[in-house]
Amino acid sequence: MKPLGTGDPLRLGPYRLIGVLGAGGMGLVYLGRDGQGRTAAVKVLRPEVAHDTHMAQRFVREAHAAQAVTGDGVARVLAARTEGGRPWIATEFLAGPTLDQAVERYGALEEPAVRALGAALVRTLHDIHGPGWSTATSNRPTSC
Repeated sequence: MKPLGTGDPLRLGPYRLIGVLGAGGMGLVYLGRDGQGRTAAVKVLRPEVAHDTHMAQRFVREAHAAQAVTGDGVARVLAARTEGGRPWIATEFLAGPTLDQAVERYGALEEPAVRALGAALVRTLHDIHGPGWSTATSNRPTSC
C-alpha cells in the first residue's frame, strides 16, 4: 500500500482513506475505514476522467453490476455512490498476498492446490457471469 498523495481525497462517503491500494486506467483504489473501524477497498474514478461522461457512465454500470454479483469468491459491495458528485464503490477488503506474492514467497503451488484454485476460479466466474449479468452491463459478454 502506498501513502495518500497530494490531490487524493481524505474521505469518500463514510470511509476515511488510509492509503492507495492500486490504480488502473479508469480508477484508483484506496484502503478506507468507516466509523466502526471496518476496512474497505474504495474505488473512485481518476480525477482526470471524472468529468468524461462516457467514463462516468461506464463506472456506474460497473458499480451496478458489482452490486448484483454474489458468491463466496466475490468481494461483497458494502456501499456505493453513483449519483451526483464523484462516483465511488466500496467493497470488502480481503487482506492477503496476491498469487504472484504467494508463489514468490512459498514457491510453485503443488498440483492439488492448483486444482483447488482452478475450481474456485470456475465457481467465481460462474457467479459473476450468472443470470442477470448481461442485463446489469451493456458491454459485457453473457458467457466466459
